[in-house]
Amino acid sequence: GDYFSTYEKAKIVVNETVAGDLNYRVFEAMACGALLLTPRTGNGLDVLFRDGEQIVTYSMDSHEEAAEKINYYRSHEQERQRIADAGYQAVASFHTPLHRAQLFIRYLQDLEVRQKPNRN
Repeated sequence: GDYFSTYEKAKIVVNETVAGDLNYRVFEAMACGALLLTPRTGNGLDVLFRDGEQIVTYSMDSHEEAAEKINYYRSHEQERQRIADAGYQAVASFHTPLHRAQLFIRYLQDLEVRQKPNRN
């Protein structure tokens, strides 16, 4: 859908995962400049982004913790903006569709080319 028109107006985007997945909302929210609040999962999120620096996480299934963090960042605008800006820079620098396409091309180029057997 048209996430951009919604996310670009949001200061905080709250993400919830289905099964601890790393969903596209993570990248969409950050690419629009919002602070991403997402569950802390073992899905590689912590490899891509630093909690408290580029994203903010909460314990899986702890809506109370999520609400506390939302209230905290609503009243700490400079800190929210700093983290949101760092998240935006991380996505813009490493996680755009162009970056994914370039990585895919590198993977393809690194594949060993195998000659097809002659079927004469």
